[in-house]
Amino acid sequence: MQADWELSQTLTSDGQGIRCAALLPTNNNAEDSYRVITGNQAGGLVEYKVPSGNLQVVSFQHDHSVTALLDGIDCYVTGCKDSIIRIFNNTDHTVKTTLEGHEKPVTSLAWADRKERYLLAGSWDGTVKVWN
Repeated sequence: MQADWELSQTLTSDGQGIRCAALLPTNNNAEDSYRVITGNQAGGLVEYKVPSGNLQVVSFQHDHSVTALLDGIDCYVTGCKDSIIRIFNNTDHTVKTTLEGHEKPVTSLAWADRKERYLLAGSWDGTVKVWN
């Protein structure tokens, strides 16, 4: 069965190619229902407010492409071409912690259990690492 989908909005980046995106909870802004965070090829992050479309460039700059993004309860996670995983506070975009252990770029992220915070990270090094 084919579902009918209709484009409702297009968010335009800051000129860099978007590599990945994740959904963040709203900051209790009555104007916007939710926020989208995107990672780009230059290592930058941009937050979009939806539906207003307002964007905010996150001041933290990765040294390499952001290749994976994952939303969390009170955080979001980036995986990068530099093989480092960074966990950010989802309200002020500060880095809470970094996880190192992959030998090549991190290409996928998933929660095995959000409540217990088991984080799965896949990499071009041929491994999946489980962090808790």
